[in-house]
Amino acid sequence: MLCHVQTLANTAVICYKVNGQFCDEIHQKTQNIGGVLQVFQITEFMKKLDELYQKKQLPIIESYLNDGISEALGRHDEGTALILLNELMGYYRSVSRHADCAKAAEQALALITSMGLERTVNHGTTLLNAATGLRAAGKNDQAEKVYQKAQAILETQLPAEDYRLATLYNNMSLLYAATGRLEQAAEYARKAVERMEQNPDAQVELAISLSNLGGMYTRLGQSERAQRCLERAVRLFEQLPGGDDPHYPAALCALAELHFHQGEPEKSAELFRRALGLIERTYGRNDDWQTTRRNLSSVQDGPWNVSSETYLRGELGTYSDETLGLYAQMVLDLLAQGENLVEQNMTCMARGYGYRSLEDAENACAAQSHTGRP
Repeated sequence: MLCHVQTLANTAVICYKVNGQFCDEIHQKTQNIGGVLQVFQITEFMKKLDELYQKKQLPIIESYLNDGISEALGRHDEGTALILLNELMGYYRSVSRHADCAKAAEQALALITSMGLERTVNHGTTLLNAATGLRAAGKNDQAEKVYQKAQAILETQLPAEDYRLATLYNNMSLLYAATGRLEQAAEYARKAVERMEQNPDAQVELAISLSNLGGMYTRLGQSERAQRCLERAVRLFEQLPGGDDPHYPAALCALAELHFHQGEPEKSAELFRRALGLIERTYGRNDDWQTTRRNLSSVQDGPWNVSSETYLRGELGTYSDETLGLYAQMVLDLLAQGENLVEQNMTCMARGYGYRSLEDAENACAAQSHTGRP
């Protein structure tokens, strides 16, 4: 079974357009304390942040955002601090630092209250980002409640074609899929596509929505619909100016999963490899990179040649919670000692077959001309 890469394709959009909305509304709250100047300052700040992302300078981004937040709060510029906290949530989520993402969300929501922005678009967008952080951390019950709060605000405050509604629906779709409610997941994914079809300026959001909907159709066994959506999504991403969009890898992963289920492992593996490289260049080896690498290993497994990870996942699925806890502690202890449990197990097996070492067993297998089991 393949795992689903979700975060990149469905990250709550923290980008120029969202921040533009923040600036407009926050300016109304802060115009008496230099609001116009603050808007120009945040615009320049965001341009530099965008450059850091384009250059893949991830270690610098965190300190850049935190310094900006501290400076904004120091001059009582809560509006700028709110914008940057939302950006910080997105950064922490992208590098799988879930506890830090939750802290940033808590601070941002506290600012929403202190600034009197409850039930505004800013409030709904911040809730959307907070919920997506919770979903990325696997806290689906909490995430669903926060998504519903965001939905209640954004559906009343935004026009139907606004891309933020598509972002909301895509993320809620993923939540429903992760909790086994596939029909509901497909319904929300379709709503996202319908919204973006109405907006000719939202090609990125349309591609994201098509990718998500295609993934839902795959899981529902509707292969033809899935292929139409996913191939269109990939074409849209490939046509975007300025290089690869950070959401593009998830579309590749969704199409790879479809090919796997259609019995085309070679096509699947090639798409997973492309996605793996893009994820690592953009975000490093985060949770999505790990999931994609795992999926690539799965599609390359054969009847007599499977990875140790595949074998171990199958075996662990038969263990009780108590046994899994004990096993996890043993693995951590061995890791602290610089030991490899898989290598130890394989060495014991090799000796059981009469070889002096694992290296001797590998050499003997390599010398055999047939492709079956030695």
